[in-house]
Amino acid sequence: MTREIGSVVGVPPEVVLLSEGSDRLSRWEAEWLRVPARRPAYVREIALTVQDELTMLARSVTAFNDPMANVLRRLQQTPLAEVLFQDSRWLRQGKPVPLLWRARPVAIYGRACLWQRRGRHPGRVLVEEYFLAPLLARP
Repeated sequence: MTREIGSVVGVPPEVVLLSEGSDRLSRWEAEWLRVPARRPAYVREIALTVQDELTMLARSVTAFNDPMANVLRRLQQTPLAEVLFQDSRWLRQGKPVPLLWRARPVAIYGRACLWQRRGRHPGRVLVEEYFLAPLLARP
């Protein structure tokens, strides 16, 4: 998504790390990852900004003991897309699913997609992206 945003607005977005670490999953996140909802997971939440304007929020979640947790820990300001799209072992598991975050006073639209890594160290990560008004207002 970072590359697409950069091509639309003319400058690459900046990744701002909002939080990362152990967190609880929602029921639907746990179902997608096939883990118990009460078990803590590793969560990374970021914002993408363009010229200091907030354009997108993203949440990446994986089981706490999944090898992907170590990948998320090392990313810091690096976009997750650099891992998912540059390593052929990562495959999207189906088409993105629409999301609706009922934030007051407006709803925020987004999408979610599950990624699976093949090979000796398989992994799974659920990526949620929420598109904010400045990005949606662009032609």
